[in-house]
Amino acid sequence: LATYIGLLVVGIVAHEPWFDEAQAWLIARDASIPDLLSKYLRYEGHPPLWYLILAVPAKLGLPYKAINVVSAAIAVIGVSLLLAQRTVPLVIRILLPFSYFVAYQYTIVSRSYVLLLPILVLVFDLYDRRREYLWRYVLLLVLLSQVSLHGMSLAGAFTVLYAVDAWPQWRSFTRREVQRHFAALGVLLLNVLATALVLRPAADLAISAKLNFQFSPIRVLGVGWAALTSSLAGPGLLSAFFLLILCVWFHRRRVLGLFLVLIGSLLPISSIYFNRWHEGVFFITFMFVVLLAFRRAAPEIRGAGDRLLNAAALALLVLLLVRHTSWTVLSYRYDLENPYSGSRAAAEYIAAHRLDTTRLFGAGFSVLAVQPYFDRPLFANYRTDGGFTFWDWSTRAPFFYRPAELLNRSDSRAWMREQLALEPDYFLVSRKFRWEEDYDQELLAAGNYSLIQSFPGAHFWKTRIGEGENFLLYARAR
Repeated sequence: LATYIGLLVVGIVAHEPWFDEAQAWLIARDASIPDLLSKYLRYEGHPPLWYLILAVPAKLGLPYKAINVVSAAIAVIGVSLLLAQRTVPLVIRILLPFSYFVAYQYTIVSRSYVLLLPILVLVFDLYDRRREYLWRYVLLLVLLSQVSLHGMSLAGAFTVLYAVDAWPQWRSFTRREVQRHFAALGVLLLNVLATALVLRPAADLAISAKLNFQFSPIRVLGVGWAALTSSLAGPGLLSAFFLLILCVWFHRRRVLGLFLVLIGSLLPISSIYFNRWHEGVFFITFMFVVLLAFRRAAPEIRGAGDRLLNAAALALLVLLLVRHTSWTVLSYRYDLENPYSGSRAAAEYIAAHRLDTTRLFGAGFSVLAVQPYFDRPLFANYRTDGGFTFWDWSTRAPFFYRPAELLNRSDSRAWMREQLALEPDYFLVSRKFRWEEDYDQELLAAGNYSLIQSFPGAHFWKTRIGEGENFLLYARAR
């Protein structure tokens, strides 16, 4: 645990938060709780728990780095709970905290998914005593559902699994127990309805074209298979081999059905919208089943075959976690040696040269990754109806934005020419997508703007750079 905490301290110091982290922090800082629930989360597609947690340090005026401290503290709680589970082999408890998503991608890179591990470990601890601690279990499912829509799907799967397990014993329930179970079901249903009301899709959602509601079995299963295998050892035969052996072991440990139901519950939401960041949900769900499998005894006295299968499963899991740890090492090395985002350097330069007091314009939604370092609106051309500084995912956004499927490059150039006609003193341009080069070309074509500073950055994913988050600062000739 001490080693894990020390590693997180190193990661927190080195890491430069990127746009996704900035967006969550700015929403928590700028939006009132009523507006958060009634207006803004409809565009984010995330339940409110993460934003409500971040609202505490953000509204208290703590520095932006607090987002990484909060995330790390939650991760430490999860790892502490994991280390206390004595039914899990020590080698698994030692390696799992240093796996890629637990030690880096959902911890140092601050995301709501960091809440999954502590909640699922608590679910694991109660799993065989759900009837005895029903209300505690319901509370955990409500919290799980508020992590993300993936968590909502998992909470629904856990509810179904409990109903299936409880049905054979239903006639032995006392009247009070029956009432308690119906009340618990009512609480869960109300939670779903309330969340659906908060997240009801907005008619002017700019990224609606990216959402795919074509639930063909082949596509849905294909998305799930790709997400699961990539989250384990990477796509290919190695992950398929791991899964084949471990599914046989799951069957012997009487958790194969649970594994299929939990992973299956993630497929609908993942098929609507999936990004590489969501792989970790599959990994952590998979590891929940692994933890439960270690606690379950084989259905009969173990012979040589069972002992061999147990040894093979443990060896494969160790290899899998060692591979994950190698991804963690590569990610930390990259983050220590390179900027994960150019936003912090850009903010420091802007503050040092007092450019925040000039007419500074922005182009490209990623430039808002610089905004959390300032306590007032930074970009003179980004003005929203609510006065907030986070990115507006509606079609009314002040900055030019179109999903890739609808992108019209002539529109982006026309928007940039309109901005230049207002003669800003400085222009900060993000460089995440190739089409954003149009902004630079228009600036240079104007003839009176010159590049004065660049701030490179790139996200690292497992073994390689995933995408860039660079910023270019231009000044108008006087």
